[in-house]
Amino acid sequence: METESGMVDEALAILAILSGHPEGKTAIGAASAIPVLVGVIRNGSPRNKENAAAVMVHLCSGEQQQQHLAEAQEQGIVSLLEELAESGTDRGKRKAVQLLERMNRFLKQQSQAEAEAEAMAQAHAQAQAQAQAQAQAQPQILVQAQAHADMQAERSLLPTSSDISDR
Repeated sequence: METESGMVDEALAILAILSGHPEGKTAIGAASAIPVLVGVIRNGSPRNKENAAAVMVHLCSGEQQQQHLAEAQEQGIVSLLEELAESGTDRGKRKAVQLLERMNRFLKQQSQAEAEAEAMAQAHAQAQAQAQAQAQAQPQILVQAQAHADMQAERSLLPTSSDISDR
């Protein structure tokens, strides 16, 4: 069992090194490693947690940052990182804090995007309601305009006071 644990330690240390290089980061990200890394942070030894967090720091930067952060959030990483930031190794604590800062920025951006989408949806709904109200009011306005025109026409047919006095 000790040998297996040592191999996991070594494998994670190698992944941490590889994730620091663009090609390595791409390959690790393409391998759908986020759930495995979150699992290691959840259940691994202190050194495993430290190295898994180091890999996550690299994966959660650059082009795929938002995708990886979203996936990590879905896996429940925030509480695990908070725990690691409190009770991990010194390096593990630093990596956990870095990830928590990135996650915090990501969640704020996500919240702002949701608020903007909600505001746009409300504005769209208001515009639709106004257009519908105008469409419903349009026939009423036409009826009123027609009634007014009919009344004007009737008045023009009625004799005026000057017409009556001329007779």
